[in-house]
Amino acid sequence: MREITAPLTELPEDPVASVANEEFPVVLRGYDRVAVDAYVKHACQLVAELYARRSPDGAVRRALERTGEQVSEILKGAHETAEHLTAQSRSEAEDRLMRAREEADELIRQAQQRAEEIIRDAERRARELDSEVDHIWAERDRIVEDVRKLSEDLGALASTAATRFPAATPEEAAADPEPAQPAAAHPIAPEPEEVEQPTLVDQPTVVDEPMPPAAAVAIPRLIDLMHLGRERVIGCWQVGDILIDPGPASCLETLLEALGDERPAALLLTHIHLDHAGASGSLVSRWPDLEVYVHERGVSHLIDPTRLLDSARRLYGEDMDRLWGEVLPVPEENIRILSGGEELLDCFEVAYTPGHAAHHVSYLYDDGTAFVGDVGGVRITPETLTVPPTPPPDIDLEAWHASIDQVAAWNPDRLAITHFGAADDVDDQLAEVSERLDTWAALAHAEEMQTFVDTVTDEIERDAGADLLPAYLQAAPPEQLYAGLERYWSKREGGDAPAPASTHAGRSARSEPPLS
Repeated sequence: MREITAPLTELPEDPVASVANEEFPVVLRGYDRVAVDAYVKHACQLVAELYARRSPDGAVRRALERTGEQVSEILKGAHETAEHLTAQSRSEAEDRLMRAREEADELIRQAQQRAEEIIRDAERRARELDSEVDHIWAERDRIVEDVRKLSEDLGALASTAATRFPAATPEEAAADPEPAQPAAAHPIAPEPEEVEQPTLVDQPTVVDEPMPPAAAVAIPRLIDLMHLGRERVIGCWQVGDILIDPGPASCLETLLEALGDERPAALLLTHIHLDHAGASGSLVSRWPDLEVYVHERGVSHLIDPTRLLDSARRLYGEDMDRLWGEVLPVPEENIRILSGGEELLDCFEVAYTPGHAAHHVSYLYDDGTAFVGDVGGVRITPETLTVPPTPPPDIDLEAWHASIDQVAAWNPDRLAITHFGAADDVDDQLAEVSERLDTWAALAHAEEMQTFVDTVTDEIERDAGADLLPAYLQAAPPEQLYAGLERYWSKREGGDAPAPASTHAGRSARSEPPLS
């Protein structure tokens, strides 16, 4: 490479172009040598100048390009790695979150289960306390009544003694010819002069032997059978070793748990509907010597419940077992037949009280409690309304009114009903069920079923409130009330309406309770 002898004043903006487009003069045999030499010299000078003054920009650009490509590859790899790490972290976080949710759900479920157990225990204890309080007050009332009667008996006895053995007048004492005797350690009273006395009406008989103490009267106890898990729908009354209407077989476990080690000796059935008597066969199977008292018109269905169950199964279908359980027959030798007017077990009086069912009876207990089954109506609490349960097939308004009069004639201190509990305002409750029986019968006669159901449901809810409405509808489903009244009118007017099974508590379209 030639040395630069005279550097260019300034490097052309495009040196290559300045030599690439050179034109040479043409001479006789070709290009001009002088011109070519001058071009070559100039090109060499340009090359030398370029070599001497060449810039690293290209190399830098190429290096930067290569570095950029490498950085791009690195960034791409880093991005892919970051995405992978992010996806992995997200998956792990979701797994941990899912496990945490499952653990939280399990803790919540356990807490809810424990809370429900605590609530059930509290409710059971509250019921026990309520029952104990009721027993205490009943015992207090019984004691007060016993004291009152004892006081009346003592007063009558004293009056009788004073009449039969009057004290001597002063004149009679002065006229006594007997000489005075010294006082004895145990003086014997002189024989009084016998005087004829007038007969006293209802005067207690005076006997020489001391009067035996009054027999203890068992206090009635109400067992809530928690039908389908709901309170105050169906109850079984216990009086000592006697059960009155043991309820459906579906509630047998609850009944046995409440009885504990106690063994009943007798069942008194007001009628054989499944919500009152369905457990009878199961109890006899458990205790083969158990006596079952029932009206003569219900005997055949206890001995062979096939027709009753077939009819009920057509009505309830797959719900039959859930509602009523397994209904077993009662052996004929365990049945004690009633017709009304009997006195049972030294403490009960029986009355035939049809109207709700043709085989319905009621029992008056010695303490003044009348166990009236369904004749006294459905009244979930003593503060709420009383409604007449009118399921098919035996509703008879005239017979029901006569039965109400029969119960009122007993003049009981309280009414004990299956649905639900006892109330002391006997006259008011009987009057209310009598009046509403006529009112709802007229409504069923005048309106279609849906209007009847809506009207009855609204009336119950207005009086009892939304909280107690499901218990009323479960104890006395309005659809069944309408069916029974419709059949009553059909028979009275010469028709022949079909007779669905009578249970009667159970399922209403508006009140299907949660399964427990």
